[in-house]
Amino acid sequence: KVLVVDDRVAIIGSANINDRSMVGYSDSELGAIIWDDGNSSVRDFRLRLWRRYLGLPLEGNADDLVAEPATDATFETWSECASDNLSLLSHVTSHTPRDEITTYSELKLLKEEYLRKTPKEREASMNE
Repeated sequence: KVLVVDDRVAIIGSANINDRSMVGYSDSELGAIIWDDGNSSVRDFRLRLWRRYLGLPLEGNADDLVAEPATDATFETWSECASDNLSLLSHVTSHTPRDEITTYSELKLLKEEYLRKTPKEREASMNE
């Protein structure tokens, strides 16, 4: 998990925001903080990370899509990536929550339909 703040500090770690990770005596967690010392190291880290996540070349002229986090172009780039990822996820698994399930009764019905299938039918449904 990564948190980058204002291209000045990055926190990289394994902790979740839950009791097990935060109480300090349950799960084992590890984290590192990177402070920018004026050489743009955190910004460069964020740019490489975003290029990787967005499928852009790691080096080159794609900086206009990732350089300024608060622009409409950057927001649109991330929105398109998220939409593509959701489409891919929807094709390989019957994930929840999702927009098509709007009530608990619909979720219950889908689960019951799935459970009525044979193991072979269940496997085939995951590949549709």
